[in-house]
Parts: sequence; C-alpha cells; structure tokens
Amino acid sequence: MKIKIGLVTFECMNINLVNSSYSSGSNLHMYSNCCSARVRQQKVCGDCGKTLLSTEISKGIDEKTILTEIQQEKLKGLMENSLINVLSVNKLEEDTLYNLIPFIQKSQVLLSSIRKGWKKSDIQIFYAFKNGLKKSNSFCVVKLVQRSKEHLGIIVHYKEDLMFFELPFQRQHNHEEIKRIKEGIERETKQISKDVFTKEAEKFIGNFNGKEDLLTAKEEKLVLLKKMIENIQEGVVTKIEKEENVVVNPFSLGGK
Repeated sequence: MKIKIGLVTFECMNINLVNSSYSSGSNLHMYSNCCSARVRQQKVCGDCGKTLLSTEISKGIDEKTILTEIQQEKLKGLMENSLINVLSVNKLEEDTLYNLIPFIQKSQVLLSSIRKGWKKSDIQIFYAFKNGLKKSNSFCVVKLVQRSKEHLGIIVHYKEDLMFFELPFQRQHNHEEIKRIKEGIERETKQISKDVFTKEAEKFIGNFNGKEDLLTAKEEKLVLLKKMIENIQEGVVTKIEKEENVVVNPFSLGGK
C-alpha cells in the first residue's frame, strides 16, 4: 500500500484494529436431514446447471469482459496495489473524532512497510509524515483505492499510532430514512410524556455499580446460544406470558 500526498509517495502497511474473523452471525450452521452432515455450497453454471470446479471459473464484469487466466493474474497484481490519496489536510479540533464516531466503519493501524524490497527512504518519509501530523495537530481527508473500489476516510495520529478510519461517502448516509422514522415515532407517541422518569433514570445511572468495562467484558454469545439449544432440546423452555400494559417507573427502588 502507498500513501500519496501531493508529489510525495511512500509505502506503508495497513492492519485491521479489530480481528476480521469476528462474525456477528448466530453461529448456527445448516445440516442435512438425511445424514445430519454440514450442507456445502456449490458453484453451479447459471445456464446448463453443471457443478463447477474452481479451475472452470473465470472472472469478468459481464459476459463481454470475461478474462483469460493470464489477464486475471495481471488484474490481481493491479488490484493489490492499493493507494491512499490525501485530498486535504485539516486542523484537528477537540471534537473532530467525537463527531465522527457514528460514521466510522473500519479502523486500521498504518505502519511503515518492511515488506520485500522496502527502502530506507520510505521509512524516513513515513515517520516524518506521522510526526508532522502530530506536531501540527492535523488530520488528512483521504480516498483509499483498494481492489478497484474507492473508500473515504481520514488519517490521524491517535495516541502513539497513525490511524486510518474509514467513513461512508455522503451518498451512503441514511439521514432521510432516519428522519422519516423519527417523524413517524413522534406522530404516534405525541400524547405520551417522555420526561416522566428522567430524574429517577439520571439518579439510577449515576449510582449504577457495574464492574465490567470495555476491556474486561467478555463475549458469551456462543455459550448463551448453546444453553438456549439445550433448553429447547430438553423441553424446559417456559412460555412467555403476555405483559399487561401498565406503566411503572422501572428506575425507582420500589418499582413504582
């Protein structure tokens, strides 16, 4: 990967801050009813229905752009040459990162590259760029081109690292849908007082004594899923009774 700012270009490496193997899925897999074996996905020709091997598959945008094996290798080499192009340099305000938190899609650490063929000058330029951003209290608005796809983001010196935060382009923002749903909620609930429990909630939150934080909290999704399945198999799942629509203050000590 390269970073380009004006006429200056230098190598770097990008490492995901969060392990990309993490899955938000349910961890439930598909099994056949005949043999209780895992169901495998097959690649099938959309015309004749033939099951295809990987060696029988070519790539292209459409039927007219199907590439040969040699052309695919050339394309692979071109797509692996990622480029971060700096669009602008801006002053880092106190609330810059705070305002961007809702939009951050991916966080990556940018490191100097020591891959095969690395140059001493690239190392020096990388650290000059990193230290320059820190000392000038600035951040860069950038466009990352990777695997023929464009990504918007910022580069900023965060704590001791140079970070890339990917952000959505303006056209990807969902403001209109959010506005529409908010208006619908307000229209349906305009007769309901929304501040009735605020003081009690403020006191409850201020006195909450939970011990776990972001570093000590552990994921228990799979453990809980296994327990739910065991309960279903053993028939110990109780029927959920329908709650009465009685308004109570959940933040008061007495539950009143």
